[in-house]
Amino acid sequence: MANQNTEQEDTVRRPPFSEEGEVGVLGALLQNGDLIDNCFEAGVDGDAFYVPAHRVVFDAALALWQKRRPIDVLSVTDKLRESDELDRVGGVTFVHRLVEVTPTTAHFDYYLEIVKNKSDLRKIIQAARDIETQAYEPDVVPEELSGLGQKAMFDITATAVAGETNAAVIAEIIDDCERAERGEHDGLPCFLRACAERIGYYQFGKCYYVSAKPKHGKSTFLQNEATHWALGLGVPTAVASIEMTHKEIVKRILAERSNLSTHRLDQGKECKGWYEKMFPHIEKMVDVDTGDMRAPLWINDKRLNILQLEAWARLMVRKHGVKALIVDHLHILKGTPGKKKDLRQEVVEVVEALSRIAKELNIVILIAAQLTKAARQSTKPGPDDIREAGNILDEAYAIVMLYYEKDAWFCDVQANRGGRTGREEVKFNKSKQRWEMPPDEPIEMF
Repeated sequence: MANQNTEQEDTVRRPPFSEEGEVGVLGALLQNGDLIDNCFEAGVDGDAFYVPAHRVVFDAALALWQKRRPIDVLSVTDKLRESDELDRVGGVTFVHRLVEVTPTTAHFDYYLEIVKNKSDLRKIIQAARDIETQAYEPDVVPEELSGLGQKAMFDITATAVAGETNAAVIAEIIDDCERAERGEHDGLPCFLRACAERIGYYQFGKCYYVSAKPKHGKSTFLQNEATHWALGLGVPTAVASIEMTHKEIVKRILAERSNLSTHRLDQGKECKGWYEKMFPHIEKMVDVDTGDMRAPLWINDKRLNILQLEAWARLMVRKHGVKALIVDHLHILKGTPGKKKDLRQEVVEVVEALSRIAKELNIVILIAAQLTKAARQSTKPGPDDIREAGNILDEAYAIVMLYYEKDAWFCDVQANRGGRTGREEVKFNKSKQRWEMPPDEPIEMF
């Protein structure tokens, strides 16, 4: 019997809304039309109003604003009459009543927050219902559905467009400059001096792309950077490897840190003292007694699509405070499932999504990208030679090209928005899976 009562209550349960809050917003808006700008900043539009008549009145005010006409009781009433909606909302008396019960505009922001919060709650309820409906589909994949759910929830609470004040931003700039003066930097350092002198510090909220011919070390570059951050500096780092397995990556890291050849290890030729060389670096990664993680490095070798990658990145940031995400590599990463797209459309979608993820989570994203088949014949590839380069050039904060020319390896920083461009000779130690400066200037080891 109790269950029946509960079911009856659920069927008549009304969505969250505040009639008083909606009236307060509209009444103040009709007294001071400039307050509509506050609505835009808060992300409040006509759909934020639950009472149909209130929604119609707000839309009328919005239509006036779009035509740069004043917003007041008279103009809104005329607009409603012009669109044959005045009687629908309750006539002239209803519009005047909105102002009469709102004697002051002083509490506008308070009422606006109420309307926004109630609207968000209704959207959350609807998103949950949509997810529930999709969960009953026969071929649904839980990870994809979870990603869609997380994105839907984030989109609901990220509609406000108000930015920081100039005073707040200036205070941050002064603080950044003072910290830089003390040798402290906002961002993540590059492991390779040839790259560091041009990029400076990888900036949080930005995407960086690394490209090279096949087997010319772009994955190794990303691996060296991840190792430098996680094992060397203790920076929480996540690696999404769509190409290599978890085991392959860890083996490469241990071999590189131990100054061992992965190829010789595979062939059983690194016979003398390999374990003794590797053990100190194993201890840096895990507690050998308990198996607990020591180095803040998380690796996901599942074949993720962009929604799954975003969901995993959010989890890593929320749960572990991750500051950097490595993606290896762009052209294997799939876009939103269920949509038919060619490669160019897929790359555009993924590149835009990665830029958004970097900004929203305030992390550094370092991405490996393939070259076109034609560019693989070139000795010195450029940014335009990246496969489906289109919006990569627009979204990348910097692009690093790695190539071999005239018996020498080069690290070439190109399309750099935050510093200098240019190339410098480097060394690619293929057997040790390591990029380094020439012999007189070795990479710093940890």
